[in-house]
Amino acid sequence: MILNKEFNFSSFSKAFGFGCLSFFLSQIVLRLPLLSMLSENNDFLLFSAINPIGYGLLLAFSAGLFEETTRWFLIKNALKNEMTWINGVWFGLGHGLLEAVLFFCFAIAFSKRKRIK
Repeated sequence: MILNKEFNFSSFSKAFGFGCLSFFLSQIVLRLPLLSMLSENNDFLLFSAINPIGYGLLLAFSAGLFEETTRWFLIKNALKNEMTWINGVWFGLGHGLLEAVLFFCFAIAFSKRKRIK
């Protein structure tokens, strides 16, 4: 068995939960409200309209900065003694699953679908 002595469900669920928390903190609590505040600034809106490549790079950089910093902080502090390769996989699955579910829910909530009569 690949997992042999590393199999510990409570450790997996803890890593999965902290992965979900890392996405929630980095995006929902920190980054998106900051971008929302910036979008109220006319100069920022002008920059995004005139320079879409620069705007895209700024969005990508901010996503990486906030996500990686939050992951590093949680792994270093909350999972410091329990970080194995399998817990790293579970941490990533928690992060990715919450991201996928939230974006799917936002897409459904904000889509303008025409109903067939």
